Amino acid sequence: MSPDGGRDSCRARIAVLDSGVPADWLHRLADFASLCDSDDALDRLGHGGAIIRTLDWYGALAGRELVLIKLFDRRLMTTASRLAMALELLADEPPDWVLVSAGLSRDEPRLAAAVATLVSAGSVVVASSARHGAAVYPASCPGVKAVSGDAGRPPGQCGHDRQGRALACAWAVSEGAWQPWWMGPPPPGDADRTWLAGSSFAAAHALGQWIRGAST
Repeated sequence: MSPDGGRDSCRARIAVLDSGVPADWLHRLADFASLCDSDDALDRLGHGGAIIRTLDWYGALAGRELVLIKLFDRRLMTTASRLAMALELLADEPPDWVLVSAGLSRDEPRLAAAVATLVSAGSVVVASSARHGAAVYPASCPGVKAVSGDAGRPPGQCGHDRQGRALACAWAVSEGAWQPWWMGPPPPGDADRTWLAGSSFAAAHALGQWIRGAST
């Protein structure tokens, strides 16, 4: 059974809440909204671009509409109200999948309500979660699929821990060649690439694997 409980595997719409998309993906956006100072969809941080390329490596975006809600621009920071607003923007046309690469320490009522609306509408909400420590939101909201990073896990081998959270590869490359994958810390002296790591990318790995598995 696929992680959405067996719904139709033909996903039509994927929403990504992040810092934008690479320049070569701008034409692929089916819809876009910005909740930060920048009014364009271009990724200036490298974070959203790495998320998109991770999903694309799995083929998760092929033949599907991509929706971007831009949460970040110059810094990877947001608020509960802004994150709730982003989810509320999706409520009129709930996507099949929603990827949230943000985690907040407080469970705000508005955020919880926005998540509940999408989950009730049938959206599969996937959010990054710290592997250790206090709960983060929306990953800890009911119905959300929480994913934590495992630095020693290669791509395509998503698993689960004893708490029920998914564990997936935590590494990504924000520029240059997407391959080869690297398990563990980046090699010493490799200064030509910007290496990114964390649960944000683990969530993208897990979502990509789930969509690929549901489509086969």
